[in-house]
Amino acid sequence: MNPTRLSILIYLYLVGSAKFTEIEKALELTPGNLSSHLKKLSELDLVKIKRGFVDVKPTTVISITSEGSKKVREKLKNFRVLLNEIQ
Repeated sequence: MNPTRLSILIYLYLVGSAKFTEIEKALELTPGNLSSHLKKLSELDLVKIKRGFVDVKPTTVISITSEGSKKVREKLKNFRVLLNEIQ
């Protein structure tokens, strides 16, 4: 999995859901880069993207799906196994 997409999934796994701008700032991504990665993650059903308005401002909220959470747990398990092997 692409490292940036994995970072997005891990971030969402930890916080549940976040505004587009929050993810952008937390992971230091450009809007275009983040948008591209979120599109792919959404196509894979790993995140859900909701667009709407909050206080008359357009807002995009991204949340991790159950499939996305499962993918993060699998990756973390693989990392744990790898770390145990190199210790």
